[in-house]
Amino acid sequence: MAAWPTASRTRVATNSASRARATDAPVPPLLVTQGDPAGIGLEMTLVLWHARQQVTLPAFVLIASASAVRQRAGQLGLSVPIVRVATPEEALVWAAADRSLVERPGPLPLVASPPPCVYRKRATEALERSGRDWRVAYSCASLAGAQAAVRAGLGVTVLPKDMVPEGIAVIEDERLPDLHDTEVALLAADPLSAPARRLADHIVRSLEQSAGPG
Repeated sequence: MAAWPTASRTRVATNSASRARATDAPVPPLLVTQGDPAGIGLEMTLVLWHARQQVTLPAFVLIASASAVRQRAGQLGLSVPIVRVATPEEALVWAAADRSLVERPGPLPLVASPPPCVYRKRATEALERSGRDWRVAYSCASLAGAQAAVRAGLGVTVLPKDMVPEGIAVIEDERLPDLHDTEVALLAADPLSAPARRLADHIVRSLEQSAGPG
């Protein structure tokens, strides 16, 4: 019985030593994505980045829409510099499970995330420029929920070309207007440490390779 407290103290001491060694080791920079445009991930990331020195956060890089970062930072009253390390573009496409939705008379039914979703904004602005009436048939902050609604035939959506999942098809139809590509930007500390800069360069190269020439 007397051995249990001793063993417990030994485990605590060993764990404390391990934590100390882990703290002393260099921490590689982290890559953080925006997540669901309608979620709270962007707010949390901006607040943590702004307070990173007070809470001793390791270096991290945020990949997100530059306009969304500016808008959300302004809403939060935060001064957050955006450093553009590259401007690869992400091709947006119309997508649906039922292409007959485009052919039906009346407003085009849309499946979109709530504002300020950049894809929703691209879709509605393009439709308004072309004079095509539209309505939001289903709105959901969850990407999985929105995709399920599209698969169920509730409406047409806008997605990055490389993110169109199985069960949903790219719709190329002259009755649908062209969509502007979205710009991907990285939010990084200034100055940026050498490991974080290498990570940012790797992200940029990967995006440029996936985008292809032109």
